[in-house]
Amino acid sequence: MGYTIEKAFRVFQVLRPLRIINKTENLRVAISALMKTVPDMLPVLFVTIIFYIILSITGHNLLFMKMRDCVVYRSNENGSLYSDAMLQV
Repeated sequence: MGYTIEKAFRVFQVLRPLRIINKTENLRVAISALMKTVPDMLPVLFVTIIFYIILSITGHNLLFMKMRDCVVYRSNENGSLYSDAMLQV
């Protein structure tokens, strides 16, 4: 399994669809407009991420004790604890 020049150039085949953007004026305008709007969308992205983090922390705190009570622990003949949820895997 040697490393050859052909395998190295195969990586550049991924860039072939980008040539279509250079050949088509409408695609070039659309891609450049998208790239110009990315910096303006970053604050919205950060607010959305913070919102999801707050929701996940709130959901975790609300459901933490309720989900803990769903698992029934039992002891086997060795005296170690196991749960029915572990056996369902």
